[in-house]
Amino acid sequence: MHNQEYIMGNNIDHMIAALCAAADDDGSTLVQRHLLDFLSSAFPLNSDHLVREDFVQLLRRCLFLVLRRDMSLNRRLYQWLLNRVGDSVVTGLPVAGVDEQLDTTFFITYALPIVRKAIEEYLKLDTVQVTSGLASWDGTKEHQMQYTEVRVARLLLYFMDRPELGSLFLEETLLLLLESASKNDIRLESVLVKKEEILGGTKRLSASTETINEQSRRFSITSKSSVNSRQSRLSILSVPEEASAEQVFLY
Repeated sequence: MHNQEYIMGNNIDHMIAALCAAADDDGSTLVQRHLLDFLSSAFPLNSDHLVREDFVQLLRRCLFLVLRRDMSLNRRLYQWLLNRVGDSVVTGLPVAGVDEQLDTTFFITYALPIVRKAIEEYLKLDTVQVTSGLASWDGTKEHQMQYTEVRVARLLLYFMDRPELGSLFLEETLLLLLESASKNDIRLESVLVKKEEILGGTKRLSASTETINEQSRRFSITSKSSVNSRQSRLSILSVPEEASAEQVFLY
């Protein structure tokens, strides 16, 4: 890469954005395969051509390629994490099981700190939009929202297929996952408490309104009864007066 720095262009940020877009592509896995091949050969995780934040952005996307369940993708990802591109036995790098001769020095020194930071940044997203395995009637893929904690938990599970890497990965990221889940649980609990308070206030307001309506109804009934009673008394009192007037007229 030292002799081909022109490939990076004049703006590193644009190149990183393009590489991230390729990693996010949910079409053919060939895109991600060529991407990982390029990253493994051009930008190993100890490269000085990119800064730490650039590697974090790339790994935040590339790590979750293992969820596509493509063995070729997984092998290329492990090659990048272990820096085994120039290894003569790289094509035989297993994607599952234990490799007793695997040297994890590079992974522990360079990859693991970036992986931890990438997972930490990913968990801050709360939810992400992912492609569903089901397709609609016209062949277009549907998308669904998933909690980042669920995605990270699945990632940990898949990495445990390689115990020599998965145990290190789990040790560095499990605490981050639990902390994020705990914070979200507390946040959701506070939201539910607020909604319950609002609902309680609404119920109290509704009860007060019903009480006022009931009192108004009773007052209306009482007023009507009083008016009817008064009219009845007036009608009774007016009958003798009319009778006496008729008697005087006759005499």
